[in-house]
Amino acid sequence: MSRIVSLDGIQGLMMESAGDGTELLRYTSYLILLGLVGFVMSRIVSLDGIQGLMMESAGDGTELLRYTSYLIVLGLVGFVMSRIVSLDGIQGLMMESAGDGTELLSHTSYRIVLGLVGFVMSRIVSLDGIQGLMMESAGDGTELLSHTSYRIVLGLVRFVVPRAFS
Repeated sequence: MSRIVSLDGIQGLMMESAGDGTELLRYTSYLILLGLVGFVMSRIVSLDGIQGLMMESAGDGTELLRYTSYLIVLGLVGFVMSRIVSLDGIQGLMMESAGDGTELLSHTSYRIVLGLVGFVMSRIVSLDGIQGLMMESAGDGTELLSHTSYRIVLGLVRFVVPRAFS
């Protein structure tokens, strides 16, 4: 995300208009992404309260399983975003239309990312139930690890959002 923001500068994830409404479509998609992230994060925060992303241990490995799922999400997001950045080259998520469908391909890839993020996040929330992604400390450092990961996510969101709209 920091790569995309720095590459796109003041425009955020917006693209130059090719005179066919592409800019509006892509910027709208970007706002949808921010909205989804904001909604999911706010749900997690409200469910988890003061504890961050931690979960109660059921003493059956559930705590480990859910924390692993959370790490998988971070890995998936990082992998997919890095693939998109590398595919799009120095334009970040922006691609000028070459008149050969390239622009459409890029936008489709972006929508795939939105779908993946939405699907994985919804799975995690449903798996964790009413507790969200929270875990009480089992006295083995689990709470610290989970909360640290949560702070990293919040830090990324707080870094990206202001720059996207600056």
